[in-house]
Amino acid sequence: NQAAAPSTAGVGAGAKQPGGGAAADPFGDFDFEPAARPKGPEKAAAAKVPTASQALSRRGEERGAVAAALQPRRTAWDPSFDHPYAGALKGNGQGLYCRPCQRWIDTHEYDIDVFLLHVERVHPK
Repeated sequence: NQAAAPSTAGVGAGAKQPGGGAAADPFGDFDFEPAARPKGPEKAAAAKVPTASQALSRRGEERGAVAAALQPRRTAWDPSFDHPYAGALKGNGQGLYCRPCQRWIDTHEYDIDVFLLHVERVHPK
């Protein structure tokens, strides 16, 4: 009475072992290679080389961004700010009250430019 030797047929990548055990390699059918990239966008990106005038205009924009970043942050409202439509100012710099609208205009870091833009667009003379 010899015990039958277990069969090795069907044992391999992704095959279940006899007796309902776990698969030998659960990722046996997964392709780990990166997906192939289409060659079309690379050609389009190479064709979009900026001209000299575009490069100069970008340089000017960068200077403006750098200048804005170098300005000191405001910690209080401008004491000389006076506008006939301006009402109360929030102490934390997050809003200015518009009297004609009877509502708060949201601002950021004591920036009155947002309020002035609101007045220019909503209350034109």
